Amino acid sequence: MKDINTKELPLQLPASRLYRPWRPKFRIQNQFKINRILNEMTAAAKKGAYYHIWWHPHNFGNHPQECLNELKIIIAHFKKLQKLYAFESLNMKEVTSRIYHQNQ
Repeated sequence: MKDINTKELPLQLPASRLYRPWRPKFRIQNQFKINRILNEMTAAAKKGAYYHIWWHPHNFGNHPQECLNELKIIIAHFKKLQKLYAFESLNMKEVTSRIYHQNQ
């Protein structure tokens, strides 16, 4: 694969979902949030699309164990989708390169 022409950068890579931190007063909403993420990941995997979930490290600051528990659920679901649909985990450079080359 040839290098990206940097004159055509940056590419806009929209996020699919911002991870909102776990909050103790919103236990039901926390579960809805996880279910929504898992369902969106499944839909993306089935379509061969990408799913970009992002967060800032401070999002894990107030309730780190609960946030990490949610992240474990997301990772376990990713591994399932990886086996079922060849869903991939890519860094931002890899995603940019793939999108750039698909559009050439």
